[in-house]
Amino acid sequence: MGGEQSFLTKRGFAVQKEIAQGELKKVVLGKSDRDGKDYIIKIINTKNVESEQKERLNEEVATLVDTDHPHLVLYKAAFEDDAKNLHLVMEYCEGGDLSKTIENLKKSGVPLSEDK
Repeated sequence: MGGEQSFLTKRGFAVQKEIAQGELKKVVLGKSDRDGKDYIIKIINTKNVESEQKERLNEEVATLVDTDHPHLVLYKAAFEDDAKNLHLVMEYCEGGDLSKTIENLKKSGVPLSEDK
């Protein structure tokens, strides 16, 4: 993760820890030097993605970065490094994801309230 970490450092993020790793994707927790907030950074290897697919992916990412809605995870930025890795910077949701919330509610027997 050394090269990725130095790339993210140049972009203003200090890598805190690796969250997950897959064949084509890695997810890290990073802290912004600008605002001091934690962000999730998805690092997707696009080296072998066809140009048409990559163009669609870039359009989708641009839409996500421009979308601001209280019920959607906020995408802050997207950028690519020299190794053709796409970095998606997203707000960090400390409470976890919806599936974990639902699983915990099922275990406790408490129904999901309408406001949640």
